[in-house]
Amino acid sequence: VLKSWLFNEDNPPEDPSNDDANDLPAGAQALTLEADMGDPTLRRGYVLALLSDADGDHFSFEVMGTEQVNVSGGRPPAGSGVMGLSAAVLDSTGAMELRRANETATAAVAIEDLAVSAPGTYLVRLQKTGQSPEVTGAWVRCAVVLAPPTAP
Repeated sequence: VLKSWLFNEDNPPEDPSNDDANDLPAGAQALTLEADMGDPTLRRGYVLALLSDADGDHFSFEVMGTEQVNVSGGRPPAGSGVMGLSAAVLDSTGAMELRRANETATAAVAIEDLAVSAPGTYLVRLQKTGQSPEVTGAWVRCAVVLAPPTAP
């Protein structure tokens, strides 16, 4: 039996020796968005971020036309000690927060169907409020999915 998992790859991993390179909006790491293998109307990219203490990471992506922005994910229950994950979609400068979602005890981060004002570059910022004292892993995995607008 051969199983093949068909999904887009994560962004290139952060360099642990230069973890602060994407801490500010100007240094946002560009995400590659690819057509979804199950639904070609969607474009998606995956973020694998290392969130050390007092760290916030920025990632940029391009919106075409009237696509809606969706961000979801978090830390799997095993292997990461990140606590209080939040994700925010920002304008291209990082000055305006368009929408934010916070992880809760029962739900992962989820920003759904955010209609942006125009095509162009947008940012997603990932932050955490704490780190588990028992688990040293400080990584999170999130998806950025761009979808056509929903019908009224």
